Amino acid sequence: MRFIPVSLVVLLLVFPACAKKGFLKAEAPRKAIRIEAKEGQKVRMTDRGRGEGPGEYCEPRGIAIDPKGSIYVADFRNYRIQKFDPEGFFLLAWGGEGNAPGQFKDPCGVAVDAMGQVYVADTFNNRVQVFDGNGKYILHFKGGFFAPRGIAVDGKGCIWVADSANGVVKIFSSEGKQLKEVGRKGKGKGEFDAPNSIAFDQKGNVYVADTGNRRVQILDREGNYVSEFKVDGWQQSVFNEPYLDIDDRGDIYLTDPPGNRILKYSQKGKLLGVLKPMEGNEPMLLFPMGIAVQKDGNEVYVVDCRHHGIRKASKKDFK
Repeated sequence: MRFIPVSLVVLLLVFPACAKKGFLKAEAPRKAIRIEAKEGQKVRMTDRGRGEGPGEYCEPRGIAIDPKGSIYVADFRNYRIQKFDPEGFFLLAWGGEGNAPGQFKDPCGVAVDAMGQVYVADTFNNRVQVFDGNGKYILHFKGGFFAPRGIAVDGKGCIWVADSANGVVKIFSSEGKQLKEVGRKGKGKGEFDAPNSIAFDQKGNVYVADTGNRRVQILDREGNYVSEFKVDGWQQSVFNEPYLDIDDRGDIYLTDPPGNRILKYSQKGKLLGVLKPMEGNEPMLLFPMGIAVQKDGNEVYVVDCRHHGIRKASKKDFK
């Protein structure tokens, strides 16, 4: 019998979609849906909240920045990917609920390679889908996934997937051929418990959010264990789905969803700063998840899952 994490079951049973008929929900005939910004339409990704229109979200998860600065958001319960220009204005969205090519079932992770191709961890369809930068479907592959969540592309164009419920990391070619499986489910070095996110530093080292073990594991380019550090957070919770990213200095930024905060670590695991904005007694971040750091800038984009929005911070805000 395959073990299904309690958090996945509760999420599906307790938290419904944002509306009964989402504007990107697929009806018959089953096909993917795409919308583009209307002429003169100026919708910032940080201006709106819960909903199904452009720049609105329902429990969003992953976020990624392409080489030209465009921003992609995995809009989890709206079953779509949204794309914004470098200034944060809405460009287009594509998806729809289903399992046909170009449709999604709760996408969690999104990544972009050096050529601008977009990779989506289509979590509950147990597959990865590949698109061009305009949302045109290219291909998909399965690879024995069980609720894959995190996804990243290395400097060679290989696709790394955090196969969360299987407790492993898998590496694929750009054509979807599996090249290697890294680790196994467990608590030892190079083993994982619900890995949720993957990122690379400038030297090609691999950082894995090993959520259930409350640590970040660092691997070399081949997936061999190098080191690890414990995370001061990641308490067990329904929405404990942390993501991480790395800036050009090698500092690691990771979300702590149950703690409603962002943590900044050195590569050696020293805590460098914490960002937990408050408004009175209420947290301004509610289960933050996806995170993307500008490699040549100062901005940090945070997915505010339960506030259904995207927040923008500065690297200088961490204290």
